[in-house]
Amino acid sequence: MDKYGRAIRELREKNRDTREDLAKKLEMSESGLGKYERGERAIKPDLLEKVAKIYDVKVADLFGEDGVLPEEFKGIGVEWIRFAQKMKERDLTPEQIEATLEFLDKMGLSKK
Repeated sequence: MDKYGRAIRELREKNRDTREDLAKKLEMSESGLGKYERGERAIKPDLLEKVAKIYDVKVADLFGEDGVLPEEFKGIGVEWIRFAQKMKERDLTPEQIEATLEFLDKMGLSKK
């Protein structure tokens, strides 16, 4: 079992969900979730983001106590998950962010 699969399982159990419960919330099969939890299938950042959202925790909490971003997630946009978390904390919707970007473009302040 890898540490991310273990983190998902521990979070699921802490919240008293069965594997079937979480699988339904993730819209996947129970056996598929089991493969992630046992480390038989590579976990992608979007799965961590979904699990974090379901249990209302930060994605970084799933990386362990050190909070260090795993090497295998670097370079594929996981830093954007942290950015998205900040936007969520500010209650900004994707539409509001898009409108802000459009405003910056119109003002000539973007690096486009």
